[in-house]
Amino acid sequence: MIKLTLKNTDLERRLREESEASGQDPETLAQEILSRGLSMQKFRRIREKMAPQAQKAGFADEDTILRAIS
Repeated sequence: MIKLTLKNTDLERRLREESEASGQDPETLAQEILSRGLSMQKFRRIREKMAPQAQKAGFADEDTILRAIS
C-alpha cells in the first residue's frame, strides 16, 4: 500500500470541494482520479510508441485507423 500526502494546498482544497460536491469521501475520489489519470498516461505512452509504426503502415492519423477498423 502506498500512502500519499497532499502538500499542495490548492490540490487539497480542490479535492475537498469535489468530494463535497460529489458526496464521495476524499480517499475514494482520489483513488478514482488517480486511476483514471494513470490509465490516460499509459494510453498516451502506448500511442506515442505506436504512432511511428502506424504511419509506416499507411495510417496518417487516428481517424484513418478508426475508419480502417470500423
